Amino acid sequence: MRSYVIHLLKRYIPVYAVTGAILFSLFLSLVVNNEAAYSWNITMDGSRYYRSAPSSDLLVFFIPLALLSIIAPLFANTYRYSIKSVDVFYQVGKGDKKIRYLNNLVLWIGIVVIYTVLFLTSMLMLFIKQLPLAGQTVTTERAEYHYIMFNFGYYILAYLLLVIFSSLNYFISCYLVTRSNNLVNSMLTLYLGELLLIALLMTPFWYVYAIITRLGHYDIYNANFVFGARTLSIVSPVSWLYYLFDPLIVGKEITMDNRDQTKVSLALGIVFLALFVILSIVCIFAFFKEKESSGEYAGKPAGRDKLQSIIFHTAFALIALWLGFGYSIFSSFVYGIINYISLITTFVVFGALYYVFTGLINRNFKLNKKQLILYFSVMGIYVVSAVVNIVVSVIASNH
Repeated sequence: MRSYVIHLLKRYIPVYAVTGAILFSLFLSLVVNNEAAYSWNITMDGSRYYRSAPSSDLLVFFIPLALLSIIAPLFANTYRYSIKSVDVFYQVGKGDKKIRYLNNLVLWIGIVVIYTVLFLTSMLMLFIKQLPLAGQTVTTERAEYHYIMFNFGYYILAYLLLVIFSSLNYFISCYLVTRSNNLVNSMLTLYLGELLLIALLMTPFWYVYAIITRLGHYDIYNANFVFGARTLSIVSPVSWLYYLFDPLIVGKEITMDNRDQTKVSLALGIVFLALFVILSIVCIFAFFKEKESSGEYAGKPAGRDKLQSIIFHTAFALIALWLGFGYSIFSSFVYGIINYISLITTFVVFGALYYVFTGLINRNFKLNKKQLILYFSVMGIYVVSAVVNIVVSVIASNH
């Protein structure tokens, strides 16, 4: 096993090198461009302007690891995409499950180690940059600068939580990637699956919100509270980490208004974070217990189960729903004609793209009866959504 791990480390050197180079450049630019931590008061034309705190750049530090947890499984599972490579890997004497364990875990652990070293180095550089002026007040002719030191302990704590959440998300991505047996289909299943994780369960809330907003009513929840937290994707924990730790790092208070809409939004955010953790546990269980797909299917368009097809068509149905509601039909004659034309044009373009991607994932552009039913059902969702859009716009214009 040791020799195989060494082989994998050598095999992943290009991935590690590119990841390290990109992260080093990004983190270095963040440190260089992050001004010394200060708040300021400035007098201009007799008026006073205030800046409460500098930016922690927390999201910019954290988003790359979240993105890597999504795309890394594509690199770890490339051996599954051709019969030749599958045969080679299955002949190393480790068993198909151990191959899956080692290929995925060695890649992810290596990425986390590289990321952690570069992140801690960036924190040290930022600390050294802030240290000389920390606690001082500098007064100029027009402004007064109060320098502070970031609370780096919260940076580290938030990062440890990010590693946990990103690792959980890595197994969700692994599950999505391994529903397909070739690279193109794995990419489609992964990205469309992420779209469903982000939007599917919240779509009823967002759709109702979109309708009542066009009718001029108040929203049923605070759409801006912890933006992004109401998803089943890695976006949710990253949003929570930013909301909770950014104020602590720069010395601000965590604030939340007491509106009922905000309380509903808070409850939804907590529920979705819990669902994200539950989903990741299910995917971890599948990662360790699920049998590997037969090597004879390597590179084939068919998925290992029906989930590839379910994800694909459900995602396009969701896109159709939102595209149909995407143009507000104004009461003005000219704007109305323009938006009706836009609805029809979008219908044609979306239908063509849906057909092309259906043929691509099936490697056959001749649709059978079942596929035609799915195709017209999805296009029907667009039509229904567009009709709802028109009705809502007519009602709104008469108020």
